[in-house]
Amino acid sequence: MASNNSNSNERPPITLDGERHLLCLQATWQIEALAKLIIKESDECWSDNPSESTAIKSVATRIKQLNLLLLLGLDDLQVNNARLNKMLDGGV
Repeated sequence: MASNNSNSNERPPITLDGERHLLCLQATWQIEALAKLIIKESDECWSDNPSESTAIKSVATRIKQLNLLLLLGLDDLQVNNARLNKMLDGGV
């Protein structure tokens, strides 16, 4: 079926009902907690290999950044798409 949109990347907006929205937010909160735990425990778990600890922290930090993008995209209409795109590309 052909699209009426001039830009093939455009999609119709998704509307989340209240329960589904809350479930998505709760998932982001759990992701945040897990990423923080990984960062906190990485020094102890990888104390014999500081470079591994640093790598693990870097991955967990990126997970936190991406999670924040999801949280803001779901729940903060004041954050525009340009800001979300910048966050996706690694900017904060």
